[in-house]
Amino acid sequence: MSPIPTQPRYIDISMTFANNPVTGDVTTITDETDIQASIVNLVMTKNYESPFHPEIGCSVMSSLFENLTSMTSINIRRSIIDVLQNFEPRVVVIGVQVQADPNTNGYAVIVVYQIKGVSTSPITLNLFLKRLR
Repeated sequence: MSPIPTQPRYIDISMTFANNPVTGDVTTITDETDIQASIVNLVMTKNYESPFHPEIGCSVMSSLFENLTSMTSINIRRSIIDVLQNFEPRVVVIGVQVQADPNTNGYAVIVVYQIKGVSTSPITLNLFLKRLR
């Protein structure tokens, strides 16, 4: 007897807006992929950038134009933790590491989190934050 497939807990549309080849609808992302996309979107959203929700945002993007110091790394780390704790209720943040990389003029970020209500091992998300100007 085959196990009953589980329904996805979280479903969202893909930000690529690509069509599903079978149904022709917009492609969806589920569960872990959905939560990772949400984390990236929250971290990359500037303060006051979200229409009708000025409270949602993170000061990471403005910190990228500061000098590459340990204090800036600490500020970026704190901003990421704050935005995830305040606006991503589906996860428990286990840890955030931010390491300045002067060779590429950016920051390597590792976010370790666990999805609430799901008995999984911690999930690691690697990001590289760099100025775009």
